[in-house]
Amino acid sequence: LLSTYSGKVSEAELSKDLDWADVIVIGSGLSVSAAARQMVSYVLKRAVKPIVMDADALNILADDVEVLKNPHTNIAVTPHVAEMSRLKNLSVPYVKAHLADIALEFAEEYGVCCVLKDAATVTATADGKTYINMTGNSGLATAGSGDVLAGMIGGLCAQGLSLETVAPLAVYLHGAAGDAAAKEIGAYALTASDIIRFMPQVLR
Repeated sequence: LLSTYSGKVSEAELSKDLDWADVIVIGSGLSVSAAARQMVSYVLKRAVKPIVMDADALNILADDVEVLKNPHTNIAVTPHVAEMSRLKNLSVPYVKAHLADIALEFAEEYGVCCVLKDAATVTATADGKTYINMTGNSGLATAGSGDVLAGMIGGLCAQGLSLETVAPLAVYLHGAAGDAAAKEIGAYALTASDIIRFMPQVLR
């Protein structure tokens, strides 16, 4: 099923979409418009399916991060260091210097799975587990790479696995596909589409 939204959000239509979805990925290409804010607010208040929050959903969340403490569903957040600096009101250099600690602190404080993206992405879970990923390369800084990762987390979760299980796995596979792509075409030329294109090779 495919639903699209324009400048206005119908909460009745959004409610129907939340009913049929197995998992919700929100934020990529969303903007921070009034309609986008309404959508994020509605999803966080009403969704009972797992939620993956990325990009502009995190920029909207930064205005009131305490809403994550409403424990009605499982949530994964996927900030890069600049987005985490806004969520925690910390400097980017500080976040980069304390990546694992901040990811774990955020996960435990808000009861979420936190995927904190940097050169070595850290995934932390609310029950105190921390994973440091060693796949990937500089080419993964390309535009849209984070959108691919959020989609991978959502796609694996939709197969019936928990966010805590799939998040570190998706980060690993995402980096491995980036490594396979860089080996063939070079990290400098790597695009987000290449990550998807090389994923079958990695899975095989």
